[in-house]
Amino acid sequence: MSEQQITTIEPKVKWSKQKIGLLVLAAAFLIGTIFYQVAADKVKSAAEQSLLLRANEAVNGQILVGGINLSVLGYVEVKEVQVLDTAGKPLAKINRIHISYNWSDLLKGQLGPQMIKAVTVDKPEFWIAYQQNRSDWNDLLKTKTDEQANFSGLVKIQDGKLHLKTDFFEKTVDQLTGGIDFQENQIYLSATGKVDQAPFRLEGQWGTLGIAEITLSAEQMDLAKFGLTAADDPIQLTGGILDELTVKIGKDTASDAILLKTFSGRFSGVKTAGALELTQGSAQFTKQDNAIQFINGQALYQGQNVTAAGQVLTSPSGEKTLDFDIQMPAGDPAVLLSSLQAGGTLTAQGKVTGSVFSPVLSGNFTLGSLQFGNMIISGIDGTFSYTKQTLKLLNAKGVTLGGSVAANGEIYPDTQQYTLAISGSGLDTSQLTEKDVKGPLSLAGTATGSAAAATLQGSFTIYNGSAYGVSFRTLTGNFVKRGSAEAEVSNLAIVTDWGTFYPEQLNQAMTEKLRERNLPTTGAEIKEKVTEKLLEKLFR
Repeated sequence: MSEQQITTIEPKVKWSKQKIGLLVLAAAFLIGTIFYQVAADKVKSAAEQSLLLRANEAVNGQILVGGINLSVLGYVEVKEVQVLDTAGKPLAKINRIHISYNWSDLLKGQLGPQMIKAVTVDKPEFWIAYQQNRSDWNDLLKTKTDEQANFSGLVKIQDGKLHLKTDFFEKTVDQLTGGIDFQENQIYLSATGKVDQAPFRLEGQWGTLGIAEITLSAEQMDLAKFGLTAADDPIQLTGGILDELTVKIGKDTASDAILLKTFSGRFSGVKTAGALELTQGSAQFTKQDNAIQFINGQALYQGQNVTAAGQVLTSPSGEKTLDFDIQMPAGDPAVLLSSLQAGGTLTAQGKVTGSVFSPVLSGNFTLGSLQFGNMIISGIDGTFSYTKQTLKLLNAKGVTLGGSVAANGEIYPDTQQYTLAISGSGLDTSQLTEKDVKGPLSLAGTATGSAAAATLQGSFTIYNGSAYGVSFRTLTGNFVKRGSAEAEVSNLAIVTDWGTFYPEQLNQAMTEKLRERNLPTTGAEIKEKVTEKLLEKLFR
């Protein structure tokens, strides 16, 4: 068998259009990746040297950045941004900022503010405090030179938070969304959000040449969620709706400091607990200097209508005090003074002063009638004070039994108890006792207990009267009267023209004893006895 020459034929590689396209795409991707990485490093370096450096030069505090990246969509992504004041306190934290540029500017490293096309701020968080007429954002921005380039365009805010703190409340605005439109020398602001699910709006403009004014407004906010009072405060705010709130801030033209120009609104349905229990409270309010003025105030106190107007003052130390005029035009004493047997109408006018946590109510009042046992006092008027759940009668007077009475002391509405010092003069004795005693009576003593179990005790003096036909100059003694029972008397002393007697009781038997001693017991007998003595001396 002859040896044959073997020839190997290599197969031809066939390149389809699909394979060629994939190869070109892979090459382009590789080149693009290299190009993108080179561009990203260049952009990051330019951003750090341009944007971040310029931003820090523009503020008196500090701006910190967690990282800077270039997106394939053509924008610079800045992550974990913090704005700090000079003391290192955070004023803003931003999760992510997208800054859009033209690709040509990015490749050239031209990242100045004037090159920015648009900005989107994602999940920012701001802290703004305005206390003691000063904002923590004052002096944050340095004075800008004419040579510095400005950004002009719209900054979009998405899903942010705004923490507001004032002398009067501290709240957080959630779901903050809107935009800040930067124009030459002027900034226009419009944003919305939620405060405890109530709608919140922020609008205005700020600039160096035009108007510098921003308005914050909110509606239907739950006052109980404002944290205006604590659980251990003497008075706690337990309910109410802030129907409207408008806060307007502006800029002082001389110092460029942020000023609170307007703080006003109205509320309704207010309920309080503790030392002062109110329901259905409502009023309009507005801030003027260091005070918040309230007008058209009204509320129910134990179901009785009360009107009020006044102000809450804030001292330089932050302490808040009250200065209010109040009126109760037609109160029901059976409700307000349930520990006393009172009737008619109770009217009161007064002032509320002192700390918001320990207010003092003082003023004057009129009352139809007041009953102690079977003694009814009418036409009552006087002055009072109310603090720490204690009503103090400073001076009260009225008329009864042909004379007048006065009282002062303390009434405790919660326990329905009272302790009063009482006095009276010109009272008709015959209407105070079933005994045969006549003459104008004066008394001094105390009234204690409650309407169900009242006790009156003290001392009395009856002038130029008679007891069971016995005439006297004065009749003095002590008394105790419990409820509607007959008064018990003791330590009696009867001063007559013929001497002083100390009977144990006022009754008919006492008169008979005087007669047994051949002593005059009537005015006629005294006159006859005196005449007999004179005749004896003349004809002796």
